[in-house]
Amino acid sequence: MSILNNVTKFAGRAGLVISKYSPTILTTVGVVGFIGTAVLASQATLKVGDILDEGKDIENKIKGVHEGKLKIKPGETYSEEDYKKDLILNRVQTALKIGKLYAPAILVGIASTACVLGAHHILSKRNAALVATASMLTESISKYRERVAKELGEEVEDALYHGVELKTEKKKVNKKTVEETTVAPENGVDTSNMPSIYARIFDEYNPNWSKSPEENRYFLQCAQSMFNDQLKAKGHVFLNDIYETLGFDKTPAGQVVGWVYNSDNGDNFIDFGIFDTASNPVRTRFINSEQPSVLLDFNVDGVMYDLI
Repeated sequence: MSILNNVTKFAGRAGLVISKYSPTILTTVGVVGFIGTAVLASQATLKVGDILDEGKDIENKIKGVHEGKLKIKPGETYSEEDYKKDLILNRVQTALKIGKLYAPAILVGIASTACVLGAHHILSKRNAALVATASMLTESISKYRERVAKELGEEVEDALYHGVELKTEKKKVNKKTVEETTVAPENGVDTSNMPSIYARIFDEYNPNWSKSPEENRYFLQCAQSMFNDQLKAKGHVFLNDIYETLGFDKTPAGQVVGWVYNSDNGDNFIDFGIFDTASNPVRTRFINSEQPSVLLDFNVDGVMYDLI
């Protein structure tokens, strides 16, 4: 019984591994199959000449009988209708022989195409599931943030979400009682207006950050300009591409969301939110070179595959 259980577990595990790598396996088999198709077709082509020559010889004999150059058995007749039927039959048999010769290459080619299409179908289903999962997670995170903000306050929630270190303020109520309150520190980055889930704080924890506000602003503006040029040239930009360039960690969501140029649902430009002082007045200090850190909130169009 123990051996049977082990075999069952192994088979189940093997099936799971095969299922996981099935797109790669199918694609590899398909590519190898296409190579095999080319080899088989080449081998078949080398033999086609013999079949055509054989068919030509038979056709010449049929014409010889029809023209009286070749004799038939005494008492037999060979009409015009017999001549036409024999010509058609010979050509059909020749075509069937050629088809039989190429049959292995055709079957391998069909099987290879099926493997590649199967891999594409599996990947399409998985991508659809990932997009749906990303949408569900986005909604869940938003609802969770709302609950946390309601319980602890928006400033504390935003600080927790963006990794800003909290501090505790002590307030003496009376001689015996001291009231402690957790608050977000005055670090020059205002996160009180509920930025999107794609927002990131560009501060000293970023490898590209500098103590010089002017250098940080120049770096961010150059990156924004570069990606806008890329958007117009390529027609699309993924959020993870920007994260990587700016020095932020890539995210699963960043792999599927971004910008599409000439999309009806987008802005047709990329904005890091550097100059958006309306939703975040503190950015004015960054623009005026009074502080080196800034909250970046990207105007992501949405899930890329839904925009094309």
